[in-house]
Amino acid sequence: MIEYFSPGTTVFKGGTLLPKAFDAKITHERNGKFDLEFKYPLVDDKYKDFKKSTIFYADVPYMKKQAFYLSKIKKMKGYVEVYAKHIFFLLDKNITKDIKSSNVIGSTILERFNNSLQIPHNYTFSSNITESHMFNAPGYQNAMSVLAEGKHSILGQWGGVLVMDNFDIKLQKRFGRDTEFLVAKRKNINDLEIDEDSEDVVTRLFLTRELEDDEGNNGVITAIVDSPLIDEYSGIYGDAREVQDEKVTNKEELIKYGEDIFRLQRIDLPDESFSIDVTDDVKEYEFTIDDTALIYYEDYDIYKRVMVTSYTYDPIANKYLKVNFGDKPRTMLQATSEKVSDSIEKDIKPSFDYINSMIKDITEQIKDPDGGVIITKKDNLGRPMELLITDNLDLEKAKNIWRWNINGLGHSSNGINGDFNIGITQDGHIVGDFITTGVLNAGLIKAGVFQSLDGTVYFDMEKGTVRVGGESGAIILTNDFIKAMHKDNSYSKFSYDGFERYDAGTKHSYHYMTKIIKFSAGADGQAPTNKWISLGPEFNNKNWSVALSISDSMQASSNEATIHRIVLTQGHDSNNRPVQPRFRNGEWEYPVMGYKTNYNCKNNSRRYGPVAGIMIVTA
Repeated sequence: MIEYFSPGTTVFKGGTLLPKAFDAKITHERNGKFDLEFKYPLVDDKYKDFKKSTIFYADVPYMKKQAFYLSKIKKMKGYVEVYAKHIFFLLDKNITKDIKSSNVIGSTILERFNNSLQIPHNYTFSSNITESHMFNAPGYQNAMSVLAEGKHSILGQWGGVLVMDNFDIKLQKRFGRDTEFLVAKRKNINDLEIDEDSEDVVTRLFLTRELEDDEGNNGVITAIVDSPLIDEYSGIYGDAREVQDEKVTNKEELIKYGEDIFRLQRIDLPDESFSIDVTDDVKEYEFTIDDTALIYYEDYDIYKRVMVTSYTYDPIANKYLKVNFGDKPRTMLQATSEKVSDSIEKDIKPSFDYINSMIKDITEQIKDPDGGVIITKKDNLGRPMELLITDNLDLEKAKNIWRWNINGLGHSSNGINGDFNIGITQDGHIVGDFITTGVLNAGLIKAGVFQSLDGTVYFDMEKGTVRVGGESGAIILTNDFIKAMHKDNSYSKFSYDGFERYDAGTKHSYHYMTKIIKFSAGADGQAPTNKWISLGPEFNNKNWSVALSISDSMQASSNEATIHRIVLTQGHDSNNRPVQPRFRNGEWEYPVMGYKTNYNCKNNSRRYGPVAGIMIVTA
């Protein structure tokens, strides 16, 4: 749902709803635009309130509601089209003055940027980037240009991602999350568009570093650094850069600086982007800028981890319309894997030694067969229709037999009519007792048990149980609890009841819970009776125990009396037998009997009185 507020609003509560808005979409780009567009019918007079800088408030994935200001409105037949920008972009109307910093981290440069702004504002600025850079913006300059436009801006120098959270602006080294979400053909992709852009590829850097010694004398060092991929291109693509990093003080360090640019920024590879029309499976996942996911699209041999660079989102229907991912192309990385240290593939395709062992075993079995007969079965017209490989020419006596026909391929160790415990059928089914594979790509896996080769990890899919440490289990995970077993058969367990530790030696359970309850028992002149103390619902389903302590004997009944006896104990019945705790009104209650006797020596009399106590409940 979209709300709106009058221009200049800074606290977004109690806005006016726009229930008739339609065709709404939010476009959010990494370090780029953050816009809201929607249409509103003329039959609802609310559109007349839409004036310059009117604030619209709409849901944004992962970030909750964000404020957008009216930038443009277009009147159409029967409705108006509204175009609004995130409130961050009002910074474009502010001006900075004289920013000069030498070798400072992200938070420092943003503090100085904030202090230099000439027009009052409501923004806050912060950063977690610890790399240091120089920065110089002399005189009066546009604030947006200084902060975020071009490679000489603050964003261009310090890098990272600009996070716009209403008036709270952050420059973060990383904003998103590394997810294990798989974007795949036939799973959650309706359509895929792939663009490869080589326009900004650089294979040779021409670097310059200006230095100043202690006496104020200026000097210049230069270096030319080639990409490890320079020979992969038909020509050389150069770029000249001035280095301002104060850690670079000689030519060797300047060369190392250039090598790091190629290694970390991968400017020698073309950019590759994926524009994806997604299904509801993706729409239900809260992707945001800078998140990563795995993309698999077999038609183009794409299998890699990619980053969300932008998305289009419907804030009324609360669903994604399109998600765009970007990265460097996998094919180039594979072709030059020895030259590039960070290969995406090494994080995705594992290598198992046992696969090679299995291949050798199978090779030995197949290349040297011991017997066997090939028989071709024919139909009534004499045409070949089935191939049989058996251990006996007499099919009635054959035990081990392979049958291959139009319906599939199968093996039986019980004769020609089966049962066939190994088989591949024409409708896509594969059956086998032992299937060995290196990498398995699947949209859905249905299984009873998953187990590692050494048995230390065990997934029972039918019972919903995971054990780490073997089937007996050092760590057990179920739908109800997580349990860590100890060597002496003790365990620690975490469940909806809280944390529990079981001691196998004492055979007692502990929840590490302690509660102190203060109370008073008895009354002046009243015979001792039981008082029920509520423990609280947190002790339900727990193995708890209670201890009692007197905290105050309280005053004697008169100035002439002295306290003769103080009693605080578990409640008793008329036969002096302990009364047991009871479960009442959804929680446990514990019986307490407490009193004192006051002795008056003048008239030789005794009188009951109250005492104050403390109940300590542990579990």
